Amino acid sequence: MCIEKPSAFHAKPSYDLDATTESDAQDKLISAAPEEENYVAKKKRTEEIDASSSKLRKHSKGASAGYKSASLNSTEAVVKVQREQAVISRRPPVTEEQKNYALQRAKQYKSKYPITLQIMKETYVYKTYFMIIPCEFVRDHLPHSDKKLTLWDQLGKTWEVTYVYCSQRCAGAFSGGWGTFSLGNHLEEFDVCVFELFSEDNIKVHIYRANAMLTDYLVDSSNK
Repeated sequence: MCIEKPSAFHAKPSYDLDATTESDAQDKLISAAPEEENYVAKKKRTEEIDASSSKLRKHSKGASAGYKSASLNSTEAVVKVQREQAVISRRPPVTEEQKNYALQRAKQYKSKYPITLQIMKETYVYKTYFMIIPCEFVRDHLPHSDKKLTLWDQLGKTWEVTYVYCSQRCAGAFSGGWGTFSLGNHLEEFDVCVFELFSEDNIKVHIYRANAMLTDYLVDSSNK
């Protein structure tokens, strides 16, 4: 059971970083983002959600931000409507050694502020752009309501993102604006991001790349 409590920016900072193992489960619970953004695929996904739930209701707070909320067995699920163009990576394949090296470097980051990390997935950086935040970090340090947050990249540029909160699971995600941040900072699958909450509603993002070589994306014309 989730026990609601106020935003915990002043809670005890987290110093140990571990890649979340709950991410896949959280993806299934709070992210029903469609893999394809054409009409047929979106309609099919909506039908699947409706079949597994008693109703599909509009998320009153988030409709204008480009996402909907569905009730799945009393779990509030977020359905993100893609706003950014889907892309295809042209980066050379990365090895397990490169992935592990990026992860280990990210885990070494220390801060007096609350921090967490997340390994980038295909749906976080190439399409749908719906990034799940580790549940423990959401519970202890982030607002327990939908809100606009500001991300700071490593050059000090700010990016506004829509943070969505699922109360039944104490889970959260970055939705609208995350795609712009991801593409603008050239994130790739298996890159690792450390999120540092250095002041209320302000998060600095430290990027540890699996491959330092930056290559241009290709536009995925099949996802329009």
